Amino acid sequence: MTAAGKFQATHDVSTADPRAWRVLWSSTFAFTICFAIWMMFAILGIPLKTQLGLSDTEFGLIAATPVLSGSLARVPLGICTDRFGGRIVFFLTMLATVIPVWMLTYATQFWQFIALGLLVGLSGASFSVGTPYVARWFPKDRQGLAMGIFGAGNAGSALTKFVAPILIVTAGTWMIVPKVYAIAMLVTAILFWMTSASNPAHRVANPPSFASQLAVMKDRRAWRYSQYYSVVFGGYVGLALWLPHYYVNHYGFHIEQAALLAACFSLPGGVLRAIGVWLSDRFGAQKTTWIVMWTVLTCFSFSAIRTRASSFSRPTVRSRFTLRSRPRCSRS
Repeated sequence: MTAAGKFQATHDVSTADPRAWRVLWSSTFAFTICFAIWMMFAILGIPLKTQLGLSDTEFGLIAATPVLSGSLARVPLGICTDRFGGRIVFFLTMLATVIPVWMLTYATQFWQFIALGLLVGLSGASFSVGTPYVARWFPKDRQGLAMGIFGAGNAGSALTKFVAPILIVTAGTWMIVPKVYAIAMLVTAILFWMTSASNPAHRVANPPSFASQLAVMKDRRAWRYSQYYSVVFGGYVGLALWLPHYYVNHYGFHIEQAALLAACFSLPGGVLRAIGVWLSDRFGAQKTTWIVMWTVLTCFSFSAIRTRASSFSRPTVRSRFTLRSRPRCSRS
């Protein structure tokens, strides 16, 4: 069979496979929950900052630790996806975070939150597992759409801003959040396994060695694209984590109000990701990327301009939280 014939056969199989859309929607739901848990310290860190007496720098470390470990874990998990298939790697990744999330309830010291945060960060690494997993179920001309829909799971950042404050205010303690999230992750992992599927043909035949795969790091384009991604996605994650704390600390909003305002940023960012991939397929990735970056730069420039007429006045009375939690804990 010719190369064109093989491609057409693969195209027809991918198009005709009735499991493709089921896999896509189950994976997108699972990634949404994973992303919500990955961003949990955006809300959880606010009462923790008060309870542990953290500085802004220490708060930033707690919030950023899962992002760091999740970002670094994407490389080995992506390699494992090629070797063993996305379904099993995705499932095990979710299961691996259940216990660390639950154990956050029993953490009492700063270093314990840092250590557990490193493990919780695995939930964010699910992106590098789910992206190739869902893409391989679709023909090449529809893979961009599939990855865009899956990437819209970033809206989990907004989900955690809707759910976590309600849990904290209702229960009167932040400790309810890790328990609920751990159960949610476990249930999601089980549902994903029941509704997803595997196709051995999607695995990479005779996968290259780990060293040969890392050879891509010698390509300057890989570093350049990584830098682009660190600016756009890193900026998105950074603001999603910091905005609730900023609104509480700077403007004196209650945690529910701060989370709602931050969700107004997170939700569009997640949903528009699907549209961005569609635009890349239609007009080209390079052109779309440059338009996005210039648009963001323009918006940031306007946001940075502070005038007496448009700036908010800093409130003199800050909102306070009354949470039924443990006494003040040591940071050591």
